[in-house]
Amino acid sequence: MKFIGGVMALVLLAGCSTVSREAEVKALFDAPPQIEMSHAEVEVRLVVGKGGRRYVPFDISGEEMLFLLDTGAVTTIVSTSLAQDLEIETIPVRKGTLYGGGGGSSSSVGIIDEITNGELRILRLPVFFTNLEEWNVRELAAQQTRIDGILGSDLLEYLRASISYTSNTLRIRKPNQPPQPIRANGPLG
Repeated sequence: MKFIGGVMALVLLAGCSTVSREAEVKALFDAPPQIEMSHAEVEVRLVVGKGGRRYVPFDISGEEMLFLLDTGAVTTIVSTSLAQDLEIETIPVRKGTLYGGGGGSSSSVGIIDEITNGELRILRLPVFFTNLEEWNVRELAAQQTRIDGILGSDLLEYLRASISYTSNTLRIRKPNQPPQPIRANGPLG
């Protein structure tokens, strides 16, 4: 299974200027990230912002980062300023752009070596990098929260994640682990 959706890969590769660049970018997303967890299933506590938006705290290189939980985002996105601060090598995508509610922006791709939250450890996570400063201006005005990235449906699906809005948790199951049977409570269960 490819980690990135076909549509996003086409957008990405459409911006590459050479065959070697295409191969380099494609190789980043061909291998899924490695997931390490102490149990077959872990829960990650979500941070609830003003207005009810959910955020996922992650640790990257000893720094706590806040990612907006966005089930409508096709891919996981990280701020270019974070890539610069952590000296992450990126590959620019010249003509490719990421599109969202706020419009389009240029991007690059790269690998985050390690990202953690409690018992969850993700190694070699391929992501898109883009400038989130305009987003943060809007986010700070509306939510009083600054984000370092957006956790998109590509990683949520790969992690077999389910969201509980009542307990504000993100339940994650190891990839390729069979789902647990649903147990009914009450007179039928």
